[in-house]
Amino acid sequence: MDKAFRYYSLDVQGGTEQLPNGDLETLQEAVGGYIEAVTITDNMVMYVNEEGLLQGLPLNVMATGMSGRHIVGNVVVAVEKETSK
Repeated sequence: MDKAFRYYSLDVQGGTEQLPNGDLETLQEAVGGYIEAVTITDNMVMYVNEEGLLQGLPLNVMATGMSGRHIVGNVVVAVEKETSK
């Protein structure tokens, strides 16, 4: 069975917004370019701008704190939905 996720954008100013879906176009628009997946936990993945460091994007403090890595630019966090069994 496929996992179901909720998607949240986290911008560099600390703003958050739930996204309608996690399709490629939505993810790329939210991060401002090509995406790269960063696994945070078994049920959480962060999508970042693949070229964010090369583009000199600003530090995303919230995303850096969540991931334990230096993360720049706007990101999307995908969190697995709780399902009843």
